[in-house]
Amino acid sequence: HAYTAQIATMDACLGGLLEWLETSGALDDTLLIVSSPRSFPLGEHRRVGLGEKEPYTEFRHVPLMVRVPDMSGASVRSQALLRPADLYTTLDDWFSSDEATKGLFPLIREEAETIRQRLVLVGPNREISFRTPAWLMRPKDVRLASDAVEIPVDDGTEDETVWSLFAKPDDHWEVNDVADRCVRIVEELVEACDETVAAINS
Repeated sequence: HAYTAQIATMDACLGGLLEWLETSGALDDTLLIVSSPRSFPLGEHRRVGLGEKEPYTEFRHVPLMVRVPDMSGASVRSQALLRPADLYTTLDDWFSSDEATKGLFPLIREEAETIRQRLVLVGPNREISFRTPAWLMRPKDVRLASDAVEIPVDDGTEDETVWSLFAKPDDHWEVNDVADRCVRIVEELVEACDETVAAINS
């Protein structure tokens, strides 16, 4: 019910904005991007509203809707892994090029299914999660150094329960931790995460 109310409210607001753009004659020349800098939990993992943030989907998965003037990609939905910088790349390409081909445009025009295969996500409490199209892995005891770029990967413990693993996109709300049943997957993701972190640190 909470999500239905939020979607209905957003739909009404967007409808009003689009109607105004059409009335003003600007709709056919306007690139409209609707997004948010953060999500807002509505009860998942026993939390409503902001506060102590863990890297679950309800904190990381933000709305992103794009309407281009020629209406290309009007019905496209994408599962691609995105980061905030992709939005800046999209806007830069829109304003500086006659043919927008970078950022989100390949996804909008269905010229590509994805932009990247992995993401390292770092939360405000230095909590790290590792995301691929098929998995979200949360190494619970890994933190960033307080003011450093380097990401320590080994805290010296050998606790086999430090990893949480969630199947994506099926387990959207991360309620089924399958790390103990997918040990090989965890090992492969740990290796991929280490490689990604090493690339970031270098």
